[in-house]
Amino acid sequence: MMIDKDLEFFDDTALLGVALNSTALDLQGGNDSSIGLYSKASKSTAQIYVTVGTALAGGTSLVVSVEEADNEAFTTNKRTVATFRSIALADLTAGAELANLVLSGTYKRYLRVVVTPTGTFTAGGINAAVVESRPINNKA
Repeated sequence: MMIDKDLEFFDDTALLGVALNSTALDLQGGNDSSIGLYSKASKSTAQIYVTVGTALAGGTSLVVSVEEADNEAFTTNKRTVATFRSIALADLTAGAELANLVLSGTYKRYLRVVVTPTGTFTAGGINAAVVESRPINNKA
């Protein structure tokens, strides 16, 4: 699966300590990829796809959510678009799918992915990006 770096939230980003907030994806500008996503989001198959990069260790579980807001700092009109089920440590192996959100409808200007851990993770990483379609087999 090819990933546009401009549409990537996390690239095997370490989940250590408190909640992991991705950088904001600006749906109205900044690069050609985000402009294209914004203009065709209601009729595309674009989706936010979140997986485990390096297997996680040490914590108990985690929850993935997707948020939108009117500003990049997520202080104006922030709203949770989706929250996914809690996933136990035993299921947080390399390549495991954590969340898949098809982008349909209209969104505020900024989107981000939030990963909230229970317990303290000591190793492992998270991948998250907007992709054209879900991979058929993500396991290594």
